[in-house]
Amino acid sequence: MRLNQTLQEQRIDNLVVIGETTSGCVQTKVVDAFSLGYPVTIMENCIFDHNPISHVVNLYDMHHKHATTHLDLKFSIYSIRRLHHFISTIVT
Repeated sequence: MRLNQTLQEQRIDNLVVIGETTSGCVQTKVVDAFSLGYPVTIMENCIFDHNPISHVVNLYDMHHKHATTHLDLKFSIYSIRRLHHFISTIVT
């Protein structure tokens, strides 16, 4: 699996998830990472879904089964900066 290979190569031992769409890409990556044994944190204020009901239902489901949810602006900014740094190291 590409996700696991990339995480191992970068020596990443936990994930902070941001992005769109809660019911699609976000949920898939959260479940994948959880299934591989990684601790997962979802930044609630950094994910969304076009359908607000779907967003809430899927966030609730992930919180109770696969991940910790977190709502903190300072931590979100820190996570986004780390993500930018990570992407920069892969691209260059």
